[in-house]
This record gives sequence, structure tokens and C-alpha cells, in this order.
Amino acid sequence: MVKPTWAIEMDCLNNDCSNLRAGATIAGSYSFFTVCDLLSDVLNGGHCITRYMVSRLPKTVVFVGNPMPPIEFTAVFEEIKKTGRKVIPYVAFEGDLYATYFLEFIVPSQWLADLARKRDLKVIDVIPHGIELLPIPHKPFEESRDFLYIAGTDVAYRKWPGYLKPFYQQFGKWIDVVTDDKNKYRDYFHVIGKAYSMPRTELYKLYSRYRFYLNLSDAEGFGLTPLEAASVGTVPILGRFPPFTEIYSDDCAVWIDWRGDVAEQDCCGFEVIHRHVLNVKDVIDAFNRARLMTKDEWLDKSEKCRELARKYDYKKVYSRFLNYV
Repeated sequence: MVKPTWAIEMDCLNNDCSNLRAGATIAGSYSFFTVCDLLSDVLNGGHCITRYMVSRLPKTVVFVGNPMPPIEFTAVFEEIKKTGRKVIPYVAFEGDLYATYFLEFIVPSQWLADLARKRDLKVIDVIPHGIELLPIPHKPFEESRDFLYIAGTDVAYRKWPGYLKPFYQQFGKWIDVVTDDKNKYRDYFHVIGKAYSMPRTELYKLYSRYRFYLNLSDAEGFGLTPLEAASVGTVPILGRFPPFTEIYSDDCAVWIDWRGDVAEQDCCGFEVIHRHVLNVKDVIDAFNRARLMTKDEWLDKSEKCRELARKYDYKKVYSRFLNYV
């Protein structure tokens, strides 16, 4: 029996997160919520806390979030430290850190580890994010739709880069999008729903209805949704930059070439995001290569995607945390 260990996601501090195992939050901290949820399952622990629950915690707590948590969490963290409990930060970010609450932590990609070490921060380990593998078959090639993109509106605009507007205008009608009402580009796309919470099984079924999962984000610490889509055989379309290049090979992705341009963006008071600027022509080229892919070519990539995703089964990946509990 694994010793009970609590995994805390920073947005769970004062919310009811007791039903996370049944659902997947599409909008707002999706990766952090999902990681926390699955990690808690492996650690045989809980995943919701308020500052009034500190005395009930076991000896080890895993914090899931960014390196500079909101002030309401740091107050809880200070209380946890006073009790002598062990805290393991499992953090993600998207560029150079200039402020961090933690001086040592675990990160999900080698790219993040290299960025942290440049700042003389201690990286305890690199443990990739894990995904839940569900036995959901992909729709037959002839019955599946072409392109799906899921992303709300984020303050850093990395999910919907403004410089890609010509692509949105020309090809948005080909793409089914789940987003929110605040997305100023939504009218260029075929919007099929709002960003919201849904059972994880339903989310995976949504992935399985499409041949390709489009990810236009130009900055990620890991990138969870393309890997989830790959687990049901949906082929991701991605920028060829880290950390994606650590995870995917040519066999299981359609690459958007990246020419090496980086735009730095100060964000959230603790980091300078490295936005890997994509060229509109390269995005269009990748989109057309996917659109013209034959059935046999797609089937081969789809199977390779499933094979890749199996390596990130959360039960295997997150068992590495037991070395630190």
C-alpha cells in the first residue's frame, strides 16, 4: 500500500475539487487540474485543501502548479512547512524564471530543466506529465471529421497567436473549435461548443471523432491535450519546437516548421515566456499536408500515435514520484 500523499493543485485551494476523477476541466489550468487528479490516484491521496486542513495532511505533499503560486497558497505552504511536512513542487512554466517561490522542484520536460538550471535552480527530476489511457476506438477514417482545436482565451495569447490571423481567416472554416465567448477569433472558425468541464470519457470521445488535433500554441511547458488526442489515434499538428520535439517523432505528428524566431513576453510576474513564433506560410503548409494525407498514411500515423501515448500511461509515469515520498 502506498503511503497516503496529497497532491495539491493551486486552483483547488478554496474550491470543491472532490469530483475531479470524474471530469476534465477544459477551460482554466486544464493541465494542472488533470495532472493533480491522476497523480493523486497513484499516490493514494487526496487533492483538495484549504488552509484549515493542514493538520490533517500526511507527511508528504506534492504541489502541482507554477513556480510562483498565488498568495493564498503561499500562506498554506508556510503553515505546512511549520509542521515539518515534506513538500515536493511539481511545476511547469514557459520561459525564463525571474521569480520563484521554490528553489528546487520536479519539472515535466528537459527543456524546462535546462531553463531552470540556467538560473541556478535545482531540478530534482524530470518526470513527464502522464495521461489516462481509455479504451475508446477512433472513428473510421471515412466517418471522422478533419480538424479539432480546443483552447479557451488565455491572457498570454499563446494559444491564439495574433500573427496567425491570416491563417484563421483563410482556413478557420475547416476547423471545429471548442473555445469561449471572449475569443476574438472565434467567428473565423466552426465553433462546436464553449470551453467547459466534461467527463474525461466524453472528452476522449470528442478527440476520437477527428483525424487531426490542431495545436497552435507557441509556448508550452509540456502540452497535455495533443498527447491525450494521440492516445485515441488522433494525429497532432504541432510546432517543431521544445518541449514537443522531446515527445513526438516524425512518425506520429504533422510538424509546423519553426524557423528559430522567439518573442519574449513578460507574464504573470514571475517569468518571461519564450514564444516560438510560427510563420503563417509554415502553418498553412502543415495544414495542407495533413488535409491531403491518404488513408493509409493517416492510419500509419494514427497507430504510431497510440504507441507513443502508451509510454505516458500515468500509472507508470507517476510511479516515479514514489521515489520521493
